[in-house]
Amino acid sequence: MMTIDDINKLISKNETRTLELKKTTGELHKGMETACAFLNSDGGWLIFGIAPSLKIDGQNVIYTPSDTPSDEGSHPQSRLISPQDKVFTFCKSPKSIAEIADILGVKDRKWVRKKYITPFIGTKLQMTIPDKPNSQNQKYQTIE
Repeated sequence: MMTIDDINKLISKNETRTLELKKTTGELHKGMETACAFLNSDGGWLIFGIAPSLKIDGQNVIYTPSDTPSDEGSHPQSRLISPQDKVFTFCKSPKSIAEIADILGVKDRKWVRKKYITPFIGTKLQMTIPDKPNSQNQKYQTIE
């Protein structure tokens, strides 16, 4: 198991051919591309929870404690919040695609639109300007 000192030593020289750092699991798609590249070469380290500034941020995991103890009896069971549910909760008030991408930690807005917005329009999300879906002022809001 790696210690925090091991991680600090590993990241001290920033990214290299065998080290890729991702701020959040919102960058999972690009992280998996890197993992495939590592598997097709000499290998490497892919670490989530490290900001571009080399600050170790870790990864926030939202959970809801269960009333039932876990198998080990020492930690509460948890339910991870999916990125889709995170978007639905975040969009209780109108939010732009940039705001949604930011909360997910993803830079590719087209991918966010394709993966987290478009499939849910009309069922879970609505556009604030439905007659102009490509408007730069378009925002999305959860359907209550």
